[in-house]
Amino acid sequence: MKLKLAITILLAAINASACTTATRHVAGNHEQAVLSLPSEGGRVSVHGMVIFGSGPYFIEHIPMLHAPHDFQIVASVEILDKTGKLLTPDFSNQGFTFEPSANFSLDDFMAGKITHIEGSIHEGSFEQGGKIIPGFESIVIAVTKMNLVRQLPSEGAQTFFEVSDLKYTYQTNIITPKNSVQNLENKTLHKNLWCVVGPDFYDPCPQ
Repeated sequence: MKLKLAITILLAAINASACTTATRHVAGNHEQAVLSLPSEGGRVSVHGMVIFGSGPYFIEHIPMLHAPHDFQIVASVEILDKTGKLLTPDFSNQGFTFEPSANFSLDDFMAGKITHIEGSIHEGSFEQGGKIIPGFESIVIAVTKMNLVRQLPSEGAQTFFEVSDLKYTYQTNIITPKNSVQNLENKTLHKNLWCVVGPDFYDPCPQ
C-alpha cells in the first residue's frame, strides 16, 4: 500500500510538470530535454545498480540524464541465491555493482510490478570491467521497499539522502543540474563507496 501510494504521488508530481522542459548537459552541449512520463513496460534496458550495505542491503540505480535511465532510485533489497536462500555478504566498505542478466522495464520496476531481478555482483563497476565476486555469479535481488524515486534532470530541496542498515548509515547525494554526480559514502566509517560524474555517470569522479 505504501509503495503504491508513493508511486501515485510521484506520478502525480511528474504529470503536473509534464509540459515543462528541463535543462541538462550532454557531452558538453547545453540543451533542453522534455521529461518523459513513466508508462507500463517503458524504459527497457540493462539497468545497472550500485549495491551496498551489511544487512539489510540497498541498491541505487546508475542513472543518465535521459530515458531510459533518467531516474534516481534507492531501494531496500534482499540478496538470494537461485534456491531462494538469503545471502549475507558485507558490501559496506567499498564499491560493488549489480549487473542484471537481462533487460527489464524501469517503469515497471518503479511501479512494483518487478520485484525480483536476476544478475551478478561485481567488485567495482561492471561497466568498467569489475570482476564478478565468486559465489555471486547468478543471484537474485528482491526489492522490499522503495526509499527514493525521482526523475532526472530536476532540482531538489534536499542535498543528500540517507539509509541505514544494522551497523552503518549511508549517504547519497541528490543529483541536480548543479551537482551532476552520483556520490555514495558510508557516513559512519567516513568512507567513499562510489562516485561517478554526469551526464553519463560512467567516468569516476576526479580524485
